[in-house]
Amino acid sequence: MDPPECKMTWHGAEYVGKQNVTIWGFPCLPWLTLINEDSGLILQDELDGGHAFCRNDDFFAGGPGCYISREMTWRYWRSCDVPFCPTVGKCDVRIGGKCVTPLECKEDVKGESYIGTKNVTLKGHKCLPWIAGRMEIEQDIYSDYEGNEDRSIRNLHLLILDDLHPKHNFCRNWNNDVEGPWCYKSDEIGREYCDIPICS
Repeated sequence: MDPPECKMTWHGAEYVGKQNVTIWGFPCLPWLTLINEDSGLILQDELDGGHAFCRNDDFFAGGPGCYISREMTWRYWRSCDVPFCPTVGKCDVRIGGKCVTPLECKEDVKGESYIGTKNVTLKGHKCLPWIAGRMEIEQDIYSDYEGNEDRSIRNLHLLILDDLHPKHNFCRNWNNDVEGPWCYKSDEIGREYCDIPICS
C-alpha cells in the first residue's frame, strides 16, 4: 500500500510520499548523493540510491522539501507543495493545517490580515495560483521589491498568513502593499489589486 500523498502537520515531518519536485518545479536530488555518514540526517523511511523524495527531518518552516543543488547550503533547499490530508468537507483556507472560516472583508485599508476567498481582480481578471511558478520572473517587473528581498516571492511561504496549496489563488497582501490585497493575473502578465470591502 502506498503512503498518502499529503501531510498531517504544518512541518510535515511525517510525510513519506513520492513527491520529488519543488513548489517551483525543480527536481529533487537523491539524498544519498548529498549526505555522508556524519550528517545526522534521520528520515522516516529508508534511503536507497534513487530516493529523491521531499522530506522534512529538520522541521524547516516551509514543510517537506529537498535539495536542488549539490552545494550543501541552506539557499539550495527548496520547499515542496505537499498538501494537507483532506478533512471532512471542503476547506479553502487553512492556517497551520487547521481549517478556518474565511473572513470576506479586510480589517483596514491595507488588508494585510485578509484571508478571504476573493480570487478576481478589480478589472475582472481571474487570479493565478500563488505557487504557479511564474511569480519569480514577474516580480522583477515591480520596483517595490528592490532592496526588500525579505518581502520577495521566494519567501512567500513565510509571509502569507494561510497555508499555500495548488489551487490557492486568493487575493492577499503578504508584501505590505499600500494599495491592499492583490494577485497575479492568470490570463496575462502582471498583477492587479482586488476589491475587498472593509469590515463594518
